[in-house]
Amino acid sequence: MWPAVTWGLNNGDLPFEFAFVPFPTGPSNTSGNTWMGGWEAALSFPSGIDWDPADILMVIEELWSFAGDDIDLMIDDVLAWPRTIFLTE
Repeated sequence: MWPAVTWGLNNGDLPFEFAFVPFPTGPSNTSGNTWMGGWEAALSFPSGIDWDPADILMVIEELWSFAGDDIDLMIDDVLAWPRTIFLTE
């Protein structure tokens, strides 16, 4: 057993049978959720570029707002590829 990452599973084409076992929820977990598509730890600007930081922020905000009021689009995007690898939800 090891903590697996989805991108490290060769798109599910492994030479052995495998199954996912979620980490236990633990006593302080009140939601019942264990793990799936978390947030990045940090975002940063590349240094030494000629772009104005305000322009970069505008591009990021536009990218993040693609779903508009339909937040489910963002969730579907996070889950679509892992669903092709995981045997069950």
